[in-house]
Amino acid sequence: MERAAMHYLRRLLALGLALAGGLSLVACGVTPAPRGVQVNTTPRIDYSNFTLETPTLPVNLIQTILPPTMTPVAAVTPTIKKIAVYINGAVEKPGVYSFAEGSRVVDALQMAGGFLPSADGDSINQAAPLRDGQQVYVPFKGTPAPPGLQPGAPPAAQPTGSSAAPVPSGPINLNTATKAELDTLPGIGPALADRIIEYRQKNGPFQRPEDIKKVSGIGDKVYENIKDRITAP
Repeated sequence: MERAAMHYLRRLLALGLALAGGLSLVACGVTPAPRGVQVNTTPRIDYSNFTLETPTLPVNLIQTILPPTMTPVAAVTPTIKKIAVYINGAVEKPGVYSFAEGSRVVDALQMAGGFLPSADGDSINQAAPLRDGQQVYVPFKGTPAPPGLQPGAPPAAQPTGSSAAPVPSGPINLNTATKAELDTLPGIGPALADRIIEYRQKNGPFQRPEDIKKVSGIGDKVYENIKDRITAP
C-alpha cells in the first residue's frame, strides 16, 4: 500500500514539473513542438541593433604602410640646337635659313623653294649634312660650282698672292664692275658674276641697285646682303 502511494506521488511530481516547464515556455513566447517534431534549439540573435565599426589604425602604422608623398618632377624639355645656313645659286629663294642640328642639304633646298629650271641638281649631294655657317651653292647647268661652295664643304679660303682680286674700298658699280670685283660680293660667286655681266650686256645698264634681283638666282636675301656694297649708276 505504501509502495503504491509513493509511486502515485512520484507521478504527480513529474506531472507538476512538466506543467511548470510548459507554462515557462508559454510565458517566454515559445510554443512547444508537437511530439515527434525536431526543434532547433539554437538561440536566435537579434541583429537589428548591430553596428559594424571600421577599425581605426594608428597614425604611425599608416605612415609605415603608405609611402611618403612624392613631389612630381617637372618634365625636361630637350634643347634643340639651331644652325644657320646660307643657300644661293640656282634656287627659287636664296637666303640664310635656320635649321635644327642634324639637318641635310635636302632640307635647305626645300626651304629655299627648290631648284630653278636652269639648276644643275645632279651635282648636289642632297644627303650631305649641314653645318652652322655653311654656304650651299647650287650651280647652273653648264657652269661648275666655284671651289669651296660644294654642299658639305667649308667656305673657300680667299686666294693670296698676285692672282687675288683686290677688295674694293667702296661700293661696286654694277654697270662697270669686272667679274673679279663682282666675285668679292658675299653670295656672288663666279657663276652669278657671269650672269650679272650677261644681263647688263643684253638688257643695258642697271638703273638702280635693286635691279640686280632681275638676274636669275639673285633674290631678296642675297640683295639684302649686298645692297650696301653695290651702286647703279
